[in-house]
Amino acid sequence: MKILVLGATGFIGGTVLAAVVEANEQELAGATVTALVRRQSSETDAARETKLRSRFGFESTSKTAGKAVKKSFNIEFFAGLEAIDELEEIVRSYDIVINTADACDDLPAIQAILRGLGARAISNRFDGSVTVPVLIHCSGTGVIMDSALGEPDVDGKTIYADDDIAKITAIPPTNIHRDVDLIVAGAESSFRIKTVTFVPPLVYGLGRGLFKRHSGQIPGLIRNCLANGQAEFIGKGLSKWSNVHVVDLAQAFLHILCRVICDPDSVDNGYYFAESGELSWKEMAQGVADAAAKNAPVNLKSKIAVSLQLETDAKIRFPNELARHFYSSNSRSRAVKIRKLGWTPSVGNEIPLSEDLEREIQYQIDLIGSSN
Repeated sequence: MKILVLGATGFIGGTVLAAVVEANEQELAGATVTALVRRQSSETDAARETKLRSRFGFESTSKTAGKAVKKSFNIEFFAGLEAIDELEEIVRSYDIVINTADACDDLPAIQAILRGLGARAISNRFDGSVTVPVLIHCSGTGVIMDSALGEPDVDGKTIYADDDIAKITAIPPTNIHRDVDLIVAGAESSFRIKTVTFVPPLVYGLGRGLFKRHSGQIPGLIRNCLANGQAEFIGKGLSKWSNVHVVDLAQAFLHILCRVICDPDSVDNGYYFAESGELSWKEMAQGVADAAAKNAPVNLKSKIAVSLQLETDAKIRFPNELARHFYSSNSRSRAVKIRKLGWTPSVGNEIPLSEDLEREIQYQIDLIGSSN
């Protein structure tokens, strides 16, 4: 079994790579796991390869139920997602592709991946193999994001459960991520491959990868607080986002990976959410304020999170329209399907987002200090 991980140097992808390479699941015995890494300078590439090899080596062995689980680890460099011909050619050599690259809306890259897996499927059938190539694609719950402008979802209309097929199907094709998600789902019939789409919410926690270990979502609120001396939210701040710890998310990927290997019929090609809780933007902002108040270097003008008016202050703090939309929206997901398959968010239950903020704010303070 040959497994390719795209986005292996990223926040989610690095943690997924670690989960897969270091897993002791028997389904992965004999697998070859390859990290696909964007080519940079020869010096940078050598440094990255050295770092990856020092962590994962060339071969890893773990034990489960007294049986050894051996896996091989490889690194492959490529020109980037925009090099679609090269990407397609690389993908043709793999049975399973896990796409966690940041550019989840990169349609040409996704189409290249699907063509590569489709070619693999044809080759398998020609050789008499029954193996069906698989794409595990990472999207995001921005696809169910509304325009609440900080208003609460009183009756739960914005809650999406991944087993509610009718509600999922009704998501407009114009929503962010949705066009690519529909193409991925449709590839099962058009390319005769298997596809699974993970749709993570707000992802937090310390990643287990080797390069990017921090998310880009909550740190935005923290940097805003450190720069302006107060934590802030937009409007009433009562709209909510679901969240998941990055390690739990990686375990969800691993769980589905093992399922598509040993029992592919138990995994459908629809959306799979992964979440362990939800908070309003006001609650998150107040959590940032509380965490900042515990750190002596931070001089807060207010220990109470402050509301920003959407048409005035918010435009100054968040000049990017998509950022304003994000920080004032609802995106509420319920991971029903993967829980039925046995996944549980163990780390998030121990370290909820509200408790992880202090670690993250200290990191951001240290980061600012090191750059001065």
